[in-house]
Amino acid sequence: MDSMGKMNSYEIVFLNSPIYAQSVDDGEDYLPPLGQGYIVTQLEQAGINVKLIDCVNEKWGVKEVAEFINEGKFPNVALNVFSVNLDIVKSIVENVNRKINWYFGGKAMRFLWSTMLSWPWNDNKVIYTIGECDSIYTDLLREECIESPIYQQLNQRVYLVDKYSKYYPQNLDKYTLNRKLFKNRSIINHYGRIEECIITSRECIYNCAFCGGARYANCDTTVRNRSSENVISEIEEITAMNPKVNSIRVLDDLFLKNRSSIIEAVKIFEKFPEMHWRGMAHVKSFLGNLDLINQLKCSGCDELFVGIESGSSKVRKQIHKVGTVEEVRKVIRNLLEAGIDVKGYFICGFPNENKKQMEETVQLANILKLYAENSKGNFRTTAFQFRPYHGTELYDYLIRTGKVIENYHMTDNTSSKKQYSFITENYSVVDDKLLKQFIEKICKKRED
Repeated sequence: MDSMGKMNSYEIVFLNSPIYAQSVDDGEDYLPPLGQGYIVTQLEQAGINVKLIDCVNEKWGVKEVAEFINEGKFPNVALNVFSVNLDIVKSIVENVNRKINWYFGGKAMRFLWSTMLSWPWNDNKVIYTIGECDSIYTDLLREECIESPIYQQLNQRVYLVDKYSKYYPQNLDKYTLNRKLFKNRSIINHYGRIEECIITSRECIYNCAFCGGARYANCDTTVRNRSSENVISEIEEITAMNPKVNSIRVLDDLFLKNRSSIIEAVKIFEKFPEMHWRGMAHVKSFLGNLDLINQLKCSGCDELFVGIESGSSKVRKQIHKVGTVEEVRKVIRNLLEAGIDVKGYFICGFPNENKKQMEETVQLANILKLYAENSKGNFRTTAFQFRPYHGTELYDYLIRTGKVIENYHMTDNTSSKKQYSFITENYSVVDDKLLKQFIEKICKKRED
């Protein structure tokens, strides 16, 4: 990392804020903060001296971040904030004792800024940015913003970048990413391949009640895609920087949306015969498009991530999970038979979910495991305990029904990485012990 002397030459430092209060090495790999990377790249192109530090990857906690800011002389600091680390960011603010201009953003900022207004700001300037802020930061730093804040109180201002804003990134091809920001962030995936991450689109077409990327929470944005030529150019840049990279993970909320997106994916990766890839898909993406699955496999597709969530038709309806249980079975079976691996995501503990509904989810998981036993593809599972994110439909439902949502804390009720194990409480009608047992059943070998 840069020396503090060099660090002080930066006009603004972007911090991918911690998810743990204490510095801890959990032994896990972390995805690079590409969203902040796009903002930093635009600032660099505007001639602004900027630095990006991934506190998560650096294993910094509150103490390390606060000390870093206190020891520096750079005038501006930007952090992303989300539901599970709001208290951590507040602790950072409380432990910074020098004059600083604060900038805050993140997917949930539209629902968090009003809470943050009362924090102890000590007359520091505070800017909250809502939306995709790739281009607005340059003008904010130069005090040349051409749009008025949607809220202003003393030294605090809130700016909204929605589809009506002049700063809205409508044409994604115009927004490049300086890949050197993540030069040493390749990951060895579970196939043993050297993998880099990209984003090819923004926003999701679906409206799942538990998801922060749903249309419910993002009604003032649009779904946009980069052109195939633009994505191909970025992959070429990646391989030029590191010829050993042989896998691409697409981090879009939903990479394969429909028939045209599947065809575009094949078109992109056919350009790289030695490259493998993974990305997010939806069951509905393949209904009527099963004839394209073999082409996906031939294009280097190792694995698709599919949000299955529940095996209960009633729960699926309640959470607006499009696609029936029968359609889930049909699509996953076809993918596996074609030799494409599938990672299925499941959630237990939705509000008022009962034992029978969780049993239906376990049953569906077992059926999909059985398909894999008789197919060329592998099926692996990840299961979580439900947690409410600010601004989602289920979060608002819980608030309306009198729930006080606070104290995000760690739990072992997950089959995935520790970084995804934050919850608030159990909102289902089964007890904690039984809920944990259902999550474990989803993730262990199939029960006969």
